[in-house]
Amino acid sequence: YIVPLSYAESFVGLDEEVWDEVKRFQTSLRRMFQTEERDVLFLETVTRASRSSANGGGTALQAKMEVVPVPRSVERDAPLYFKSALAEVAQEWGTHSKAIALDDRKTLRNAVPKGFPYFYCGWEGG
Repeated sequence: YIVPLSYAESFVGLDEEVWDEVKRFQTSLRRMFQTEERDVLFLETVTRASRSSANGGGTALQAKMEVVPVPRSVERDAPLYFKSALAEVAQEWGTHSKAIALDDRKTLRNAVPKGFPYFYCGWEGG
């Protein structure tokens, strides 16, 4: 897992400096796994905002991002696999079930509002 040292309910809510460090660490992990002829997927699931705990209800959740090393062929097929799987479970995610493609300009942090539940899957170039 990648877990920020200071509390954050999601990676969307991290300070800019911490987010930049997470991105650098992801790049280092990609390079490390490439030497082993593998690629890596980064996964984060945010199911509820912990801000309710500040108001006396719920349990505060700490952000964590799973790091999943995979064969290169799996990483290449990740966009198709995840779009298909998310379409199959769209009803479970309520009204906001659209898959949002991210790139250098449209990042996780500017595509998802703070406090929104989301599932993130990141791979090289996506």
